[in-house]
Amino acid sequence: MGYEFRVSGQTVSNKKEANMLEIGATLAATVILLFAGSGQVPLGPAFIVGYPVPGAQGKMVPLVVTAKHVLGEYQKVYGRYTTQEGKTPATVEYDLTALRKSGDVWEHSDPGVDIVVFRTSHFKQAKNQPVPLELIASKKTFQDQKIQSTDRVIWPGLLVNFMGSARNYPVIRNGSIALLPDEAVPMRYAVGS
Repeated sequence: MGYEFRVSGQTVSNKKEANMLEIGATLAATVILLFAGSGQVPLGPAFIVGYPVPGAQGKMVPLVVTAKHVLGEYQKVYGRYTTQEGKTPATVEYDLTALRKSGDVWEHSDPGVDIVVFRTSHFKQAKNQPVPLELIASKKTFQDQKIQSTDRVIWPGLLVNFMGSARNYPVIRNGSIALLPDEAVPMRYAVGS
């Protein structure tokens, strides 16, 4: 017997596909777009993760998560947020030099890991919702769920020819995990692209 699920206005026939659509809609609501050059040069997408404050039930610190190559060598970037009113995006300046000095930028010690995280303030006028930390897969999640190469994944992207004028329109892409090695991979990537 077949089942139908409605997610974000779409009807799908299986629960796994419904879960991916729901995750895609949730991810789209967390995405901000990053720019450089006084907010004129598109860099790429980022998303907000809510890190729980120890001992403070229900409170979290919002963190911006993006790829190292998106930030490149820029010392200042701008986050473009969709606002609650949805008519004009809000832009927030991030001084990465100051954030590094205060210990509010985190990068993996392995240069092949293309991820960077930095603290942000929570803006009440922003519509973006943080991804709860418990939804981020850990090494244990990979082991417990038997996540492997060819498993389906989704990620946000930036379509530079259409980002939206009243709000952000991130591109939600999907594909599969290509490789999960158990040793370091000597990665080289072009920073700032």
